[in-house]
Amino acid sequence: TANVAALSTSQVNHMTTDQVASMSAVQVKALSKAQVTALNSDQVSNLTTTQVASMLGVQVSAIETDDLQHMTASQVAAFTTEQMKALTTAQMVALQSDQVRNLGTAQIAALSATQVAAIETADLVLLTNSQIESISTAGIAALSTDQVKVITTSQIKALTAAQITALTTDVSVVATDQLRQLNDEQVAAITTAGIAALTTAQV
Repeated sequence: TANVAALSTSQVNHMTTDQVASMSAVQVKALSKAQVTALNSDQVSNLTTTQVASMLGVQVSAIETDDLQHMTASQVAAFTTEQMKALTTAQMVALQSDQVRNLGTAQIAALSATQVAAIETADLVLLTNSQIESISTAGIAALSTDQVKVITTSQIKALTAAQITALTTDVSVVATDQLRQLNDEQVAAITTAGIAALTTAQV
């Protein structure tokens, strides 16, 4: 590990993909933030899932957005919940649709409100019902009106009562036909502020 830590960023950047893929989990964990940033897209996309899962949160946050986009869905799915929490806003925006679609429910549940708010609408609409249901209430509350507008009918129906409550006045941007799909428990969970924000057509 001392040898790995002694490598310059230029040396790290010029390692072959085979050399990078052959590093042990301990060696990967020994990389500095600067060394991780120096890795190029080919190197990052050739990391094994074991190597990816061994990285520290500070290392994951050091992965350049372009390199992150070149990671496979399986690699991103290998991120631990602690690693997910370390992703920056820019990294959340950079995630590709197939990467987001393959995230586990525990990974999504670990996201902060700021991270959830950074999910692009094109990615949000692709989430499964289980994934939507796993978003924290703080995350739901942080959704922008544009994000709420793209949530599908299936996703709306999957929201828990607590998540419906967290929408507060944003419930008013949900399509009328989708509101009609809510069950009794979900309707009862709409806040008074949310009800006041509904149009006569929605009511």
